[in-house]
Amino acid sequence: MEAKLNGYWHLYSDGKRADIPFNDQEDKTFAMNAIAICAYRQQVQILCANVNDTHLHVVFKGHQQEGFARELKRRLMRYLQLAVKKQSAGEGLFF
Repeated sequence: MEAKLNGYWHLYSDGKRADIPFNDQEDKTFAMNAIAICAYRQQVQILCANVNDTHLHVVFKGHQQEGFARELKRRLMRYLQLAVKKQSAGEGLFF
C-alpha cells in the first residue's frame, strides 16, 4: 500500500506472481464482489477498481486501510485456495 494522501490509498497486488490467477470471468467477478463487500464492511469508499488476469488495483478513500487490505486478502486467498485446491494458492497476494 502506498503512502497516504489525505485519506486516499492505492492498494495493488504483484502481477509477477503466478499463484494469483484471475483467469476467467468468474474469478474476476468474485474479486470485484469481494472488493465491494470489504469496502462496505470496513467503511471505505472505492474510487476505482481494476482486476486483471494476474493482478488487481484498488484506489480508495478511508481510514480503515489496514482492515480493508487484510479482509480483502483473506477473502481472495480463501477463494483461490478453494478454486485451485492448493494451500499455496494466493500466498503471493500482498498489498
